Amino acid sequence: TALPKVFDDLAWCTPAFANGRIYPRSLSEIARIDIGSPTEVIASQPDGAAELARTSFGRFLTQLESTPDKTALIDAFLKSKEFPLVEGDWVHFVYRGPGTDLAVGGDIIGARQERSMHHVDGTDLFHCSMRSEPDTRSNYLFMRDYADILDPLNPRKTTTVQLTKDMEINFTGGEMEMSWFSMPQWTPPRFLDEPSPSQRGTIETKELVSDILKDTMLPPGTSPTELGPVKHTVDIYLPRGYQSGNERYPVAYIFDGTAAKQRGEFPRALDNLIGQRMRPIIAVFVNKKPPMFGGDPEMFPRMFSEELVPYIDEHYRTVAKPEARACIGNGPAANIAMNCAFKTGKARKVAMQSAFVMDSMQGALLDMIQGADKNPMQIYMDWGKYDMRNPHENWDIGDSNRRFADKLRGLGYTIAGGEANDGCGWSSWRNRTDKIFETLFPTGS
Repeated sequence: TALPKVFDDLAWCTPAFANGRIYPRSLSEIARIDIGSPTEVIASQPDGAAELARTSFGRFLTQLESTPDKTALIDAFLKSKEFPLVEGDWVHFVYRGPGTDLAVGGDIIGARQERSMHHVDGTDLFHCSMRSEPDTRSNYLFMRDYADILDPLNPRKTTTVQLTKDMEINFTGGEMEMSWFSMPQWTPPRFLDEPSPSQRGTIETKELVSDILKDTMLPPGTSPTELGPVKHTVDIYLPRGYQSGNERYPVAYIFDGTAAKQRGEFPRALDNLIGQRMRPIIAVFVNKKPPMFGGDPEMFPRMFSEELVPYIDEHYRTVAKPEARACIGNGPAANIAMNCAFKTGKARKVAMQSAFVMDSMQGALLDMIQGADKNPMQIYMDWGKYDMRNPHENWDIGDSNRRFADKLRGLGYTIAGGEANDGCGWSSWRNRTDKIFETLFPTGS
């Protein structure tokens, strides 16, 4: 149920509750919310409550209220079903087992958010229903008595590095396992299937020395100027047939390359897509991890322009011109890709997924981007409708990307991609790798 909006500005504080009233506070205001009686609350429910009652799960809940043998009815209803239960545009999250306080958290709800699950009196059954688009895919967890657990009834699991315990934003590294679900019209990415041996390219690893890169984590009291050259590795994907021919290839430079290889499965995608839905390319995975926030905005563009591109052009059969180079990044690495493409003039293609383009960052980025007439660029950009966000704190990565894409269009650029009914992180981004490569390196180009 949608709740009325209380404030227009930011509200960082947790609301207080006293004497049957809720007291929320924003940066400039405080409000008192009176809680109506149960009868008033039920009467205020929108038509969605009546629509839920007409679903098979809603009819089951109605029947359960008047059934003396609730356990038998629950056993019969849940038998041989997949969870969460999906019917039409409804998804029903169901938990059965020990616990007194249950909630759902995940992409469709937002960071630092959860939705309470309803307990059926006299049973060990909890449930929560939501509506979503017919092609949605999303990660979620249950909070049972304030501890995160996977959905015991759902065998589908994935890992995230974007979120951690209590749906907090993950700033400290590591990963967390989550359950996931999909609506009926979502289709799994077949381009991530195991390729046949005849389709596979090869990967070479090179250790490079950079006079430009600096460590983002410095020992206390150390100045960046005191640090010597930084060693870093790049992995170079060569398409099948590279060793036996003399053809020259366009190049994709992929930032945060370790994550792109392991979590995004880019090499597998390239194996399956090359020759079928895209032209053959060389892919350079830049494994030096970019900082999540801040850092020297000139460091990666200079390394890319002055060191990396010349090295790759010298040692591999590349098409050595900007129109044949692409910069690709996901999350924080999307900003690195954007900087390398727009600042250096070395690449005329860029792909970004869920870029960190919050309002406070957009001004500096747009100052760098002169416009399509002065700096022509082929752009792919996408984000999830259920991307990293917190509506109570008034920030939303997806909405920021949507507005930034509109500003790029205002500068004369054509933007491929757009919004997907998916969540945040690699379990979302990797579902659309095919669209990136088809856009930037189509067959016949």
